[in-house]
Amino acid sequence: MDLRELETYRLSDAVKFNDNLNPRLWGSDEHLLPEVRQKLLQIADDFRESLGITDLEIKDITISGSNAAYTYTRHSDIDLHLVVDLHRADASDVYRELFDAKKYKYTDQHDYKIAGHDVELYVQNATP
Repeated sequence: MDLRELETYRLSDAVKFNDNLNPRLWGSDEHLLPEVRQKLLQIADDFRESLGITDLEIKDITISGSNAAYTYTRHSDIDLHLVVDLHRADASDVYRELFDAKKYKYTDQHDYKIAGHDVELYVQNATP
């Protein structure tokens, strides 16, 4: 949120319970709209390619947060998670730092929005 928005910010804009999922992202059947799903998959694939790691195994791609629940607001972003298998357990800390650095660089270079909502990328390990 931009600091200039604080003057008009209301707590009710941040905490809201809706009867339906965000209709700008979800169909009445509670499945992602096809164009939203396709765009999220394109972003995930583009980010994966930007990492430059050829043997990276993506186990799953998920979304979470308020836009994946009934608590979205007009300020909500879309939390896009790439679940990867860091099969090199001894290198997982190094990989985590690499993913974080690449994620921040990628986010700075790309301003993805879907239906007016920012897309925030996350990388998480499939195995704790």
